[in-house]
This record gives sequence, C-alpha cells and structure tokens, in this order.
Amino acid sequence: GAALPGVSPLRVVFSGGGTGGHLYPALALATALQARQPGVELLFVGAERGIEARVLPARGLPHLLLPVEGFRRGAGAQGVVENLGVLAALFRSLAALAGHLRALRPSAVVVTGGYAGGPAGLLAALMGIPLVVQEQNAIPGLTVRLLSLRARQIHLAFPEARESLPRPARVRARVSGNPVRPPEAVDREGAARHFQVALERELVLVVGGS
Repeated sequence: GAALPGVSPLRVVFSGGGTGGHLYPALALATALQARQPGVELLFVGAERGIEARVLPARGLPHLLLPVEGFRRGAGAQGVVENLGVLAALFRSLAALAGHLRALRPSAVVVTGGYAGGPAGLLAALMGIPLVVQEQNAIPGLTVRLLSLRARQIHLAFPEARESLPRPARVRARVSGNPVRPPEAVDREGAARHFQVALERELVLVVGGS
C-alpha cells in the first residue's frame, strides 16, 4: 500500500478482535510492518471480553483493552435494554482511548473488524488520523461498513465484499487477500506420526470458519 506519513518515530495502532478471525490478521500485518519498518512502535487495541485479552498479554505485545462490547441483534425488548449498556460501554471506551491516541500521535490506525475495532476507528476518523480497514469476510461486518466511509484505504479478501460496502466507499476498496503469517518449517515425519497418517498417501485437509 501507500507509504505512511513521515512521523518520527513511526507509530501504528492496530485494532480489531473479539474473535481470532479479526485478531490474527492484525498480528500478521503488524509482523509484516515490523519487517519492513524496523523500529516501528505498535499498539494493539482490543476488547476486554475478546480473544485478544488472552493472546496479546501472552505474547508480551503493547496493548490496551477496552470495555467495548458487540451490539445484541434480534433480542426484542431485552435486547434494547442490553444495547443501552453496549452504548454506555462504547462511550467509556472512547473516553479511555482518546487520551492514549492524543499522547501517542499515531501515523495510522489499522482496523481489522469486529466490535473491538470500533472505538479506535471512530476516534481516528474524528481526530484526522489516517484510517485503514481490512475485511476478511465476503460480507463485511457492521464495523467495517461504517468505518469504510472515512477510511483512507479499504482492503478486502474477496471481490464480492465490495458490493456490501456503502456506495461512496467502493471506489477506494482494493482486493488484497487475507494477511497470514509466513509459513513455518514443519517436521513432516513428526506431523505424520502425530496425526497417524502415511506420508506416501495423498492427504486432504478440510477446515471451516465461524
């Protein structure tokens, strides 16, 4: 993508999570950025209830966890009451994060979707910080659809996702795939013993998603 603004030192905020499908692309992007820009300062912003609350501390990565929650959908009157609490958590999250962004003065905020990315994306738009969004799914989630209206760059994994974005945002969307970690060296014989398969036979791996 385009070069980031020339701020010294380079600081980038990655935000997204709730589930691994949103968190791990952010980690892959951050790893790639560190390889290209040694010395870059990173901050990961996520949700207290998301998978990032376990993964980020375990990896020793600089992070900020917010009380943000996802909106409840189709839950009737009870859902309305619960969503009032979700809105209150969103405002608390915005207040907690705003000071950090003002002090950090990041060069960019990268949001990889999920409710956990909402506060950082909203504040980036309000504070004039360059905003980049990355969507892993064929149908973009609510967070990405809203933030795409103010995003400087929009990266999609699937071309059909463009049609689900707001019309003004579609022209800025580019299909660039899903960020993944570089492949690791594999002990084929050890793996074959672990999974009790024969190396000389063809093997088909079938996986699913959330």
